[in-house]
Formats: sequence, C-alpha cells, structure tokens
Amino acid sequence: MPSLYFPGGGFGFWYLLGIYIKLRDTVSNFHDYQIVGCSAGSLICLVSLLKEEYLNLYFLVVLFQESLQEQRQLLNIHTLVSKLFELAKDYIDYEKLSLNLQNLRIHVTEIDFFWGCLPKLNKKIVSPLDLDHLKDLILASCQIPVLGRSQNHCFFIEINHKFYLDGMFSENQFDEDEYHQKFDTSEYLSLRLPSEDYIHDMYSNGYNLVDISRGL
Repeated sequence: MPSLYFPGGGFGFWYLLGIYIKLRDTVSNFHDYQIVGCSAGSLICLVSLLKEEYLNLYFLVVLFQESLQEQRQLLNIHTLVSKLFELAKDYIDYEKLSLNLQNLRIHVTEIDFFWGCLPKLNKKIVSPLDLDHLKDLILASCQIPVLGRSQNHCFFIEINHKFYLDGMFSENQFDEDEYHQKFDTSEYLSLRLPSEDYIHDMYSNGYNLVDISRGL
C-alpha cells in the first residue's frame, strides 16, 4: 500500500489540512493510501476518522478554539492535543473506525538509553491498535520537551514502558523509498498560535497547491 507522509510543522497543521482535504476531494482512490503522520501531521490521522460532514475547515477551527480554552499563559501542547482529541471523539465515524485505523501509521521517536543515561533517538512507525492507542501515539508524536507537559513528565511520553518524543526528532532517519509522497511544511513551521485569518490562509494555500495530486 503506498504511503503519504504528513510531517511535523507545529501550527502549520492547517496547511497540511488543506492538502489532505484537497486529496480527499480530487483523488478517486485516496482511501487506498496509507497515511503516515508525524507530530502535527499525526493530527491528520485523527481528522481522517471523522464523519464526512465534519471534514471541513470551519468545524475544525471551532474544535481548535474550544481546545484552547484550558490554556494558561505558556502553551501546553499535551493539554491542547488531549483536549482536541477528546472533543473530536464525538464526531468520529465509528462504523468505519476499524477499517480506517488500518490505514494509519504514527511516526514517533523512541528514546533508547546507553549505560543508563546516554540517549539515542530512533525512528518508529507504529500502527494504532484502537482509538485509545491512537491518542497515546499522537500525544507521543507531538511531545516537544517543556512545551508538552503531562502529569507524569515534561520531556517524554511513556507507552508500555517505552519512552517517546516528537516524531520530528527522527525525521532525518527516513529514506525516500519509505513513502510515496511527503509534503513540505517548512514555510509554515511555527509554534506560535496563529490568528484565524492566518489559519484560513494556510488552509487555502494547502488546498490550492499546484499539482498536489500528481502521480497519485
């Protein structure tokens, strides 16, 4: 199955969303593609589970704004993503959930320790087993030290006694033949909260990207 890689990009997520919606609208066999999500791109995997009527920018901006209400001063990515996931669960297409999960992969960075203290970062591509597992993987893939602060730790996420960081820390370990197409978010990479106007601009630029579906 060919893979589409949605990379990290912070709040450049909205640019990726435009690309994703355009592909759904224009590629007839889009559901035959596997989606690999990293960091912000992992949220595209969550979006892909929603019912069709909720797959639009305006609805997702509302969810985003609601998820921001619990933020206090310094942005906490962990709280933001957790709240966004919980809000989105009410709008998931549960009749197709099992089938849709099979097409998703989450890119996380696993931390291995040498001699008990020296860290080595390794790329891991993980298939979600169920919705709860997907949430854990997305939180891990979005885990930026200090900016992501769970109740247990502010540097990494623990899943099944293994430690994970944001997938972007191991993006350089990919080979090009591991995916059919990778999208570039470098122009929109930012952890600064965007205005609603800029969200619309990013989405529009992603949706109107020239030749986005070439070769698909």
